Amino acid sequence: MKNNNISSFSNLVYEAKPDNLDSMTGFTSSTVSMDDLNSADVIVVINSNLSEENLVMELKIKEAQKRGAKLVLINSSEIMLTKYADLWIDSRKGTNTYLIDSLNKILIEDEYVDKDFIKNRSANYNEMVANLVNVDSAKAIEYSGIDKKYLKHLFQR
Repeated sequence: MKNNNISSFSNLVYEAKPDNLDSMTGFTSSTVSMDDLNSADVIVVINSNLSEENLVMELKIKEAQKRGAKLVLINSSEIMLTKYADLWIDSRKGTNTYLIDSLNKILIEDEYVDKDFIKNRSANYNEMVANLVNVDSAKAIEYSGIDKKYLKHLFQR
């Protein structure tokens, strides 16, 4: 088709909302700037092929890794950045929204969140938490096809 702008409705199969990032953050975009990478301990890249979409961001991530930042890549395709990732979560296509909802629920339930940061720098947090009530982490793991050991690796303190 010679076109990289192809979409899919496969996420609807897994009861996930395609616009969850919109409702959580108010817009579909990165929640950080490139300058924030300079002080990051962990960088999570989700469903993005930075080598083709944002090479400058990829280079900044590699610089951050040289300073000790860890890269977690959540992507259903092996891309060039995969070989640089400290952890690659190879999820099934169309399941990452549900997987991210599950990860958010785990982070909140296990108290991995900085409540003062959230209080001072976010809006609609309680609504987001309420939207996660029916998220089933076991189903998310099953739907996404990832190995449970990856979740344990993600949440080691």
